[in-house]
Amino acid sequence: MKYDLVKVAFGTSNPSRHVTIDTDETDVTDFCCIDEDNYIFTTERHIGLIRGGEVLFPWFSPKFGNIQSIAYNAIYSGCYVLARQGADCFFLEMEDPYMRVASDTVSTTYHYLLKSFNKLGCSGTVSSVLLDSGILYFVNSALNRGFKVKESTHKSWIGTGRPEYAVSNRLESCSIASPMGIDYVDNTLYIADSANGCIRAVSGNDVSIFIGNPSKLYVEDGTFDSGTFEYPTAFKIRKGMCYILDCGRLRYAMVATRTIGTVCNIPEAIMLEMTPKRGAIVLVRS
Repeated sequence: MKYDLVKVAFGTSNPSRHVTIDTDETDVTDFCCIDEDNYIFTTERHIGLIRGGEVLFPWFSPKFGNIQSIAYNAIYSGCYVLARQGADCFFLEMEDPYMRVASDTVSTTYHYLLKSFNKLGCSGTVSSVLLDSGILYFVNSALNRGFKVKESTHKSWIGTGRPEYAVSNRLESCSIASPMGIDYVDNTLYIADSANGCIRAVSGNDVSIFIGNPSKLYVEDGTFDSGTFEYPTAFKIRKGMCYILDCGRLRYAMVATRTIGTVCNIPEAIMLEMTPKRGAIVLVRS
């Protein structure tokens, strides 16, 4: 499989190809930004590194397969890789990849968890975010739930498992449908409630709609009150700017002006990151 990593600079609408990835075997399952020029990505069995304009693949091959998601945090100086084997789920804690970009070896620690998934299965799209404290949150689109992982323990964090829209002051009673993205900014977690056409904000036990309208599932630019989304999936928020992939479109939401707009059409876009300079990095299937 071949992919293009394209950049869209902040304030512009013209994507430019940064580098081409050839995995030669399988789909890319996730990728994340280390800094302005370095990125890390995963396929089902391998981890790859983009260093400047150079693609190192495979860069590291864990002892397990079925890699689903990867999350990096510079302050925590580490990387978590979520994977599954059969009906069980586990994660790999990997030392800061930024410190190992020129190395052939990677220091790792494996943690097995989520044995309770035996009855539920671990299929579905997985998106994760790693907090400064080392706590990992992730959502699973097939399970319609979000989970919290801390020091090899886990618990269901949000969602009833039913693909519907429901609001509650108890997170486990707050329904989400096919969640396909998650991010964390200023003590607030944001979830792409994809089938409900919105991004939800979770602060403590308070759940609200950040952008979108669950009763209007179509694309419309406008304000935070009037703008709508058809099916928002991957998204990232940095310094008051939010980029969202929405059915082949790169869209934005600017907090300061409370406006929602469309940057450009990118039909084969599947994943999204943001650079420290608030630019969008989009992974596009070639």
